[in-house]
Amino acid sequence: MKALNTWSRRVGIGIVLLGLAWLAWRTHRPGHYWGDDFALYLRQGASLFGDLAVRDVIADNQYMLDHSYKSDFSPPVYPWGWPLILSVPMALGGLDVGPLMMVSLGLFVVALATFYVFASQLVNRLWALVGTMLVGTSPIYIDWSELLHSELPYMCFVFAALYVIDRTQGTWTTSWPGGVMVGLLAAGAFSVRREGLALLVAIGLVLIVARSQGERGWRWASASPLMAFSAAVLLLELILPSTLVPRYPENSVFNLFRYANVIMRHMGEMIGLDNSAAGWALFVVGLLGWGLALRSDWRKHLPIVGYLVVVILIGGSFFIPSGRYFSTAVPLLVLGVLLIPTTVLGGEKRTGRLTATVLAVFLLALLIWLNGISAVKEGDRAEQFGDVVKEGPNRADAVEMFAAVRTETAEAAVIGFFKARSMTLYTDRRAVQINEADPLNPGSEFDVLVVRRSEIDDEDRVAIDQDFIVEWSNETFELLTRK
Repeated sequence: MKALNTWSRRVGIGIVLLGLAWLAWRTHRPGHYWGDDFALYLRQGASLFGDLAVRDVIADNQYMLDHSYKSDFSPPVYPWGWPLILSVPMALGGLDVGPLMMVSLGLFVVALATFYVFASQLVNRLWALVGTMLVGTSPIYIDWSELLHSELPYMCFVFAALYVIDRTQGTWTTSWPGGVMVGLLAAGAFSVRREGLALLVAIGLVLIVARSQGERGWRWASASPLMAFSAAVLLLELILPSTLVPRYPENSVFNLFRYANVIMRHMGEMIGLDNSAAGWALFVVGLLGWGLALRSDWRKHLPIVGYLVVVILIGGSFFIPSGRYFSTAVPLLVLGVLLIPTTVLGGEKRTGRLTATVLAVFLLALLIWLNGISAVKEGDRAEQFGDVVKEGPNRADAVEMFAAVRTETAEAAVIGFFKARSMTLYTDRRAVQINEADPLNPGSEFDVLVVRRSEIDDEDRVAIDQDFIVEWSNETFELLTRK
């Protein structure tokens, strides 16, 4: 009977996850948006199989940074974890983003599954499922399922690592397999997004807890996570070098306070409420839940809280506030909210615990319902315009423009374009980033200029006509060469 109940529960969870995947899949439309982080990921992935060399990818991107009007919009090369994942389907299907989107959709399901498994170790399974459904119906996380960005694979590694930490932290001083697994998962997270460095804080706090308890042998056996992490990262860096810690002059921990309301609005969006008040409520109540959990069992929860605090500090330090830097923080804050009614609040007072549970059920169920309705409507819109390719590099006008660049320009030409990494991906030409509002900004150096006609005002037109000749155009783009 117990085995039957376990099987039934797993089938039920699988059905929920498949339902969330179907909900996300319905919102998908052909193509990719212009935001071209994906372009460098794809080019790095393409360099692992085929004629394109890794050193050429790094050299082309470094050239772009050195000759663009600004150099802080991209590292010379991204971590190789996500390109490695993409490289196999790319070797089979090339640059067609349609099949590659199924990789993102699959990782969407895996990320939700790992979060559920991790959460179910801290709260009851029903609450873990509620939290998973809230994340799975979020419009932001659903949007990520149709982008070739790194948030979803990063979530998979982080929640898997936190799960193993929670399950094995008491054994690290006497047994190495759990520690090695944690170290490898942390290396995987770090090799996808550098925020994964926060997992080392969680590992360090486990060691501090072990030391505080006076456990013997902690110096040797418990070194396995750090050794496994270091070995995996070093090996990958020797084979595929990358920027270990990107440095941007405007990054500062004070940005967390400077952009606090903007960051909280992003957090609100990630649970389906587009306002900073919702983000503040999630942040405060989530941290309260973790604070109460620490009071209940600080040894168990300290490593998780340490990761949460540090990843918020890292994410908030970026000079451009964005929700993507809090991809794992928001689910953990949701879990903090769930910890209040399920494990702490009320204690022996049944009435207080029941009141808190009913209130939490109502609020979270309402959010899931509203998010679900929004996702269904977005899916209906996508179905209505199912054959319309998204505004981006895969739309017909852009495909035609890239073909013109390949045929009308020399292989050694340098192209000025507002999405330089996409230009290089689809044309194999070196490109530099231009300011679309000021395409002739002297900070960029190029031979050929490609502009969107709708973005050129009369003043720009006069300046462009003085120095450039139109070699090719369509209804959207102009390709111009210097006189």
